[in-house]
Amino acid sequence: MKAVKKMAGAAAITMALASAGAVAHPLWMLPSEFNLSTDEGHWITVDATASHGVFSFDKPVSLNNVTIYRPAGERQRMGPYYKGQRRSVFDLQLNDQGTYKVELKTPARYMTRFVVGGRDTQRRIMANKQEAASQLPDEARDVVTMAMQNISVFYVSQKAPTRDVLDVTGEGFEMDAITHPVILLWESQPLSVLPLMVNL
Repeated sequence: MKAVKKMAGAAAITMALASAGAVAHPLWMLPSEFNLSTDEGHWITVDATASHGVFSFDKPVSLNNVTIYRPAGERQRMGPYYKGQRRSVFDLQLNDQGTYKVELKTPARYMTRFVVGGRDTQRRIMANKQEAASQLPDEARDVVTMAMQNISVFYVSQKAPTRDVLDVTGEGFEMDAITHPVILLWESQPLSVLPLMVNL
């Protein structure tokens, strides 16, 4: 039962970081381990998929958008990887003690919506504000531009957890981890899911 609670808590952390409201298929990553107590280097394996179901396999994803940060913040290359029909898989070697951050982030996309005509017909173009300015018809009204980006992040710690990879960059949608994710894994109370509005 304790192992189940730990996995459920870790899953909630990953879900909270998935900015999935404006994309067709949210991205998910699920590592084979979240906490390791070994003093020696260790390999873990990670499943990655695009799916509306939480941690259910639907579509494989490109692993070119995966970035791995070692405990001190340096980037690390992934190990062997494979892209199947329903999911992608890669291995990750942990040699340093501390907390690693693994992030799957798609390139940002922009959509501009607007209304035209007496019947308030809604239109849209895939363009940011600057690009849309030259494409909008003169009668366009209620113009709104949205940025869309899908992000999935998980943390895995070897030995004692560290905080270097938890620092926010001030760019895009991020989690400011006031409480270390490892501590959340051991909480017996379920994590709450709260509504969130992000202004871009």
